Amino acid sequence: MVDIPWWDSIRQRGQLTVFLGDTVRKQSWTGIIKNSIKEFNTLSSSVTLGVTFALSSDHPEKPENSFGGADVWVEAAEKFDFELSGQTIHAAITPSVKGDTHRVAWDFGRGAMMRKATILMKPQPAVDLHGGRVGDGVLTCFTVHEFIHAVGLDLHTDGGGDVFQQQPDVSADRNPANDRMLVSGGKTLPPIFLKGTTINRIKALWASPSNP
Repeated sequence: MVDIPWWDSIRQRGQLTVFLGDTVRKQSWTGIIKNSIKEFNTLSSSVTLGVTFALSSDHPEKPENSFGGADVWVEAAEKFDFELSGQTIHAAITPSVKGDTHRVAWDFGRGAMMRKATILMKPQPAVDLHGGRVGDGVLTCFTVHEFIHAVGLDLHTDGGGDVFQQQPDVSADRNPANDRMLVSGGKTLPPIFLKGTTINRIKALWASPSNP
């Protein structure tokens, strides 16, 4: 369980492209994913993470040893089989999990390096208070959490306390728009933030290959 850098040419451009699968549209997640990209990029700019996200219409390519298409493939379903680069990633959402990210890596002779990532989001995480899907602000937090796995991080923020906390709680309101993600220390999100230790881990992975 270690953080894994992306392939040099991808780190060089400092951006990961995101493909939205059919289930994203069917589960009304398109707006959430787009807003999550915006929120991640705002966070990245404010603390200089070295990586941003951008939407792509290019489906990740399926043949073995073919690494074309988008870097990150997102779906919203309870389970999904991602077929890309000669591999099948069997992803599934367990009861305590809101998202499931797989870092698809190869060893190019200098240790493991990522060439693709897959993200499966729980389509309808619900809370009892208002009996419906968690508010979009919390869903955006959940998605940004998975984006952080997709940039290469494995273990969650030590001790929690930010958007990359393992298994955060939800503070629900009768109005879903007022739902909040609750993390250690009594803090609530949004707004989205990261602790310094996690910021530094991302920066270490996304240092330019020519400027380590």
